Amino acid sequence: MGVKSAARKSCRGKNKREMVIRRLRKRIEAHVLIAFVAYTIYKELERRLAKGQLPISPQRAIELTQTMYELRFELPNDPQVQHVLLKMDAEQQMLYDLL
Repeated sequence: MGVKSAARKSCRGKNKREMVIRRLRKRIEAHVLIAFVAYTIYKELERRLAKGQLPISPQRAIELTQTMYELRFELPNDPQVQHVLLKMDAEQQMLYDLL
């Protein structure tokens, strides 16, 4: 094996490692960003619940929103998209009115 081919081989390994490190760095940065956004949304939910004086914990609010549904549809003769919220229970309605 000549000097040039050995040098090429060592460069190839470095480039692959650098690519993996770059890719991992981007994934880590994306994960940190998503975690930060989730934390910010959670803290804002806590703040609004406290400000609105609702007797609901943030965890309960998250559970309530998982069963809130909205229909979106477009009628054949109307280009406007229609939005209809499905019936909510009293707790869900209080939360919806607050947010």
